[in-house]
Amino acid sequence: ELVALYSAVLNVQEAIDSSQLTAPPNIHIYSDSQATLKALRSCTLHGPAQYILKSILTKLTDMKALHPDTQFNFHWIPGHKGIEGNERADRAANKGRANHGNGFVLDIELRTSCSVTRRNLHETLTAPMRVEGNTLTGLTSRTARTAKGNLSSIKTAKLLESVPRATRCLATQLRSGHFPTTKSYRYRFKLTDSAKCSTCRLDDTIPHRIFICSRHIMARITLRRKILALGIRFELGPMLRNAKSLQALYEFFKPQISHSHRLL
Repeated sequence: ELVALYSAVLNVQEAIDSSQLTAPPNIHIYSDSQATLKALRSCTLHGPAQYILKSILTKLTDMKALHPDTQFNFHWIPGHKGIEGNERADRAANKGRANHGNGFVLDIELRTSCSVTRRNLHETLTAPMRVEGNTLTGLTSRTARTAKGNLSSIKTAKLLESVPRATRCLATQLRSGHFPTTKSYRYRFKLTDSAKCSTCRLDDTIPHRIFICSRHIMARITLRRKILALGIRFELGPMLRNAKSLQALYEFFKPQISHSHRLL
């Protein structure tokens, strides 16, 4: 919104400079961002876009010095929601911003958006995981059971005895493929209307949570780092056969369990 406001001020300056007539007594600029107008009114802004606000104020000061009788008026108007033409314009503006814009040229250099940087970083870090995860979309509870590996009952008992009770409970659920917070499990008992993940629109299963779901990107990065540091492949079977990787899985799922309990 600050960039849009700066563009409007720049257009006003160019129109005045190119006109042979006296500047009008009143110039009106409209914005649907109350936060932007508030920052302009207070001349302060906390965040990485301070340099844009400073550029706007500099332009206004320069124009006011050249045209002291002209008043610059800024007004708030409701947003574009619900107005198809304006919503289409917003989508085009967002697309242009994502493509670093082509067409209108600003006389300031826009710095890279922090949100865009974070999004690109997420894409870079999670691309290998998505490639691995795409091969697991068809896993069911039966294949999850076979994925646990061929540990004997004695080895399994010793493994589960070596971990805390909460981790042992989670390990049993993961090995059986019956994790109560997944929608695929709850759907079987008619506790939810759909087995699909509300974020990805894929079946919400244990492998989906661990390897695919975009809602758990940062937790997945942390889990992957811990598993690889143990010298274990980032696959469900190997992770279920090691006490330390089971603990890492518990730390991955713990926030999801807590969130589910809060909802209940």
